[in-house]
Amino acid sequence: MAYKEVADSLLRRIATGQLAANDRLPGEIELAEEYGVSRTTVREALRLLDAQDLIVTKKGASGGSFIRVPRVSRINEFLLSSIGLLSGADHVSIDDLLEAREIIEVPAARLAATRRTDDELAQIRQTIPSQPTKGGAKYQFVEHREFHATVLDACGNALLSIAAGPVFGVLMASVVRDGFGSSFNRNVIEQHHAIANAIEGADPKRAGELMQEHLEFLRPAYRKGWEVMTSRRGA
Repeated sequence: MAYKEVADSLLRRIATGQLAANDRLPGEIELAEEYGVSRTTVREALRLLDAQDLIVTKKGASGGSFIRVPRVSRINEFLLSSIGLLSGADHVSIDDLLEAREIIEVPAARLAATRRTDDELAQIRQTIPSQPTKGGAKYQFVEHREFHATVLDACGNALLSIAAGPVFGVLMASVVRDGFGSSFNRNVIEQHHAIANAIEGADPKRAGELMQEHLEFLRPAYRKGWEVMTSRRGA
């Protein structure tokens, strides 16, 4: 479709830096002449970019379409829905998701050990409960996710946080309904404390090793939940 080709071309210009945040796009007539299409086609292309949160349109004499910095929340929503669709169509497996976590979170733990601030360390500590929660599976997962998300924030690399968010979201759907069990949760708490201690001690090697061991410990639980979810979906 012509409007998609125009949108893709503008997207490439944004991605390569030819168009930067807050830059004003050429007007509809100018874009129509540049691409050899109608103004209606240009409008459809701009609507597509607006739906992707890449431009904002302002009215008035000084108005027009301007490049905007995408919001992290919108990026996460898009990635979450896309990965969810892929996993539902069996194009993404539980092993793909768990492997992605390791690729993202092990280096993040190492970086957090060298970059974290005192405030970020305190936030990491605050996410670790003193006792296993008695809440349901989803509550337990959210509690565990908060620790990992806070470590990712402390690593100082926003792209790692963006990449991890959708993976967490899809994994959450695979959590078994009856939860992880108190023994499992006690182990998780102990492991979180150990990772936090390595981060506090500015020991990147140890922080990475402990995160790797922790994620390997989680694998069987997520595989079990994934099997239950996929069996229900196929029923």
